[in-house]
Amino acid sequence: MEEIRTEMIIPVRQETVWKVLTNFPLYREWNPVIPEVSGDLGVGRTLEIQIRFPLLPPVRIETHVMMVKPGESFCWKGHMFSGRFVEGFHFFELQSKGPDRTLFVNREVFSGILSGPALVPLARMLQDGYERMNLGLRNYIESKVSH
Repeated sequence: MEEIRTEMIIPVRQETVWKVLTNFPLYREWNPVIPEVSGDLGVGRTLEIQIRFPLLPPVRIETHVMMVKPGESFCWKGHMFSGRFVEGFHFFELQSKGPDRTLFVNREVFSGILSGPALVPLARMLQDGYERMNLGLRNYIESKVSH
């Protein structure tokens, strides 16, 4: 298994971050990597997402919600080609670090036959993309929500 992990402190309450993070229609306003998510956040539900990385065409992927802990975290599972080759579990996790500080953990765990070799050339791009996603979330919340 391979993991891409990013973290960022967002200077607002955890509940505020959760409301933005789970409001999928807002993704187009702040998320440069996953600008579209359609579907309902519930265990066993299907979400259709669009992924955008620099220099690559947008890709649509059907994902399945694997876990939801309201106010704290959720995870979806998606795959490229077939789950046997590359499958990813994308986790969005929030931890309160004080009255107005939330740690946002944005990580993906990959498995499958090609997860190691396939990730080598993509690892930096994924890491950069997730960091841009974190920054987009923080900037959106600071400019639109916390005032």
